[in-house]
Amino acid sequence: MTQILNQSTLREIRQALSVPNSYNAPSYSSDQVIPVVNVNPKDYKESKYATLSKTNTGTATIYTTDLNKDTFLTSVQLSFAKDATCDAATGSVVLQAIPFGLTSQTAIVSIATITLTAQSGNIFLEFNKPVKIARNTAIQIGGFSYTVGIMSRQATITYIETDVYEQ
Repeated sequence: MTQILNQSTLREIRQALSVPNSYNAPSYSSDQVIPVVNVNPKDYKESKYATLSKTNTGTATIYTTDLNKDTFLTSVQLSFAKDATCDAATGSVVLQAIPFGLTSQTAIVSIATITLTAQSGNIFLEFNKPVKIARNTAIQIGGFSYTVGIMSRQATITYIETDVYEQ
């Protein structure tokens, strides 16, 4: 048998079972009967996603993080296609955000581009450890300026929003 000695765990068990603090929650687990209670439902969050396609110049916001919740990116996908007449300067198609603790937009993922060249690219990243993004900030496809030709950019993010999340 295993004995639960941690008082905060016993308190969470009582709260999860909706019993008064005076109730003595079981502090032993049996080899034959194991009660299962989700005492930390706050740790299990649904993944959400947002997607955006853009075919004109400039920056576009995919999602703006909540002011009162923490947002964690779990994966990102970025793709683009352009024709040979597109005069967008040589550079990068960028998915950008402000990571927690920083104060300016930072490239989360980028794909290099070459001016006046037919080109396409796609990248998908799944983060083993979710990336925390600053509150009340925009997750964006970075700005691109061009006057002729065609360029299409697309991005998808999956994320978790929560008031409490331990990395």
